[in-house]
Amino acid sequence: MRVEDKRYTVIKYDCLDRRINLIAACVATIVSFGSIAFAFMPFADTVGSALFAIVTMVGAMFCPVMALICWIRFAMSTGYLRRLRAYGYEVPERRRMYRGLEELAQNREILQRKTGNSRESIVLAVICWMIAAGCMVGVVPFYVNYQMKEIGIVFCGAAMIFWVVYGLHYFRQRSRERYRDDVEPEQDEGNARRVRTHFAEGIVTILILVFFTWMTLYILYNLCGVIFRARLLHKTDY
Repeated sequence: MRVEDKRYTVIKYDCLDRRINLIAACVATIVSFGSIAFAFMPFADTVGSALFAIVTMVGAMFCPVMALICWIRFAMSTGYLRRLRAYGYEVPERRRMYRGLEELAQNREILQRKTGNSRESIVLAVICWMIAAGCMVGVVPFYVNYQMKEIGIVFCGAAMIFWVVYGLHYFRQRSRERYRDDVEPEQDEGNARRVRTHFAEGIVTILILVFFTWMTLYILYNLCGVIFRARLLHKTDY
């Protein structure tokens, strides 16, 4: 007898994962504040105090990073469980007891009422476009400090174009005809929709890209400063 191979959608998080992430985030946050507080305290000139100071400094550097990662994991698990409830699923206490989402109890009436565009995708797109508008403000220090308005417009304009395009990437995902949530069952297997980027994951990606954008503009700003000072020295020599 041939057994039908049924595909199951993996359950990413459960209530236990959410509690573990919350506890880990709180503990890491408390340790981070403690490490930072001890890092600014005076230490005696002894070997034990020196070792304690080194451990404290290492904790002050790495514990905040671990706390941030734990809070991100907590936000992702919370958002995932909310989407399960929004689609009428029974929120699992232990996901290992189920092979996939298909084994969870679901209220089909709630699923049928899921219509309209995704607000998460629209909010992410608006955030990207606000960052794009902020990039053009970066032209001001190029012009005020170094009189290099054209160069500032080129650099900041390129960053603005990047963020506008990236915002369109999220704005396209608002459509439920082309994209679906990670807990939403696929209605038509022949016309599979892509899984959209959700709010917590999108915010993390945006923050990383904002950091790289700021670093790039900051380095270019400093290079313009070097060129400006070199021009002043060249003028004074002649």
